[in-house]
Amino acid sequence: MIIGHKKNIYFLQKSIDNNKLSHAYLFYGPAHLGKTTIAMDFLFKILCEQGGKCGKCVHCQQLEKNIHLDVYFINKEENKKNITIEQIRILQEKIIKRSFYGSYKIILINQADDLSVEASNCLLKSLEEPNPKTIFILISENIKSLPETIISRTQILKFLPVSTEEIVNYFEKQFNLETKQGFELAKISTNKPGIAITFFQNKNLLNKYKKQIQEFINFLQKNLNEKFQFIEKILPTKNEFLENVKILQNILSQLDLIIRDLILIKNFLPTFIVHSFLKNELEKLAKKYNENQLIQILKTIKKSKKYLFVNANPKLVFENLILEI
Repeated sequence: MIIGHKKNIYFLQKSIDNNKLSHAYLFYGPAHLGKTTIAMDFLFKILCEQGGKCGKCVHCQQLEKNIHLDVYFINKEENKKNITIEQIRILQEKIIKRSFYGSYKIILINQADDLSVEASNCLLKSLEEPNPKTIFILISENIKSLPETIISRTQILKFLPVSTEEIVNYFEKQFNLETKQGFELAKISTNKPGIAITFFQNKNLLNKYKKQIQEFINFLQKNLNEKFQFIEKILPTKNEFLENVKILQNILSQLDLIIRDLILIKNFLPTFIVHSFLKNELEKLAKKYNENQLIQILKTIKKSKKYLFVNANPKLVFENLILEI
């Protein structure tokens, strides 16, 4: 079941109904909103012989198993920094051949942000001169990371966090969950359905996340020496570079949410905080800062994310952040 995004779903359905399918779509927005889920639903509706998801025709059966002969999935390969030009070249060799079923050929590119410069330029050729009955769907978290030449040749669909009401209603209808529990899942997931469902299905993961947030609140109250000891523990030298990058990206995202909660508390808006389960601890921590300090910390976190994006040393990035907060 898809949660939210009614306007985008309506637009895609109308495109099918009116036989006005674009040769390329760009679904962009933060992770865990359901972009890939909606893309797959779109695939079913385009290819299904009954115009939906009948589960009986050859298209539905093969899509269910991810083995449809006219559908190609491009993902960043494990241990690779980017989607490579070799992957795009192999794709191009495949899509110039005749369709196996006389249907559309559809290419779904996950993490399109990670296309290398060479891969983007190679893909551009296919977007500029599309083959008949060929559709590209690019999934992206950050549209700014994509070349304008790519963006300009796609039909753009922006995805935003889903309303709290829609997430609460989903859990009430599907699982008979109490409103209070659904509300907490919506808030703690920052209104991202994918995270809310994962936390609901995996209580251990939810508890682990809550424990991490408690640890970071404690971390913000430690002295400088203790903070540097924490860095040594959480970003050990023995780790691979990319592993430490991922760890720090996660830390920065969590710290960002905590600081935003503190700003909301400073502005007497506690009902809007993400981590309501730690309201008392957050209110106590908020007294240590004024609002200008918290805004400055947010700016520093944003700069730290940019440094990681250009391959700065994660440990040094975190150390610089600590010195400023």
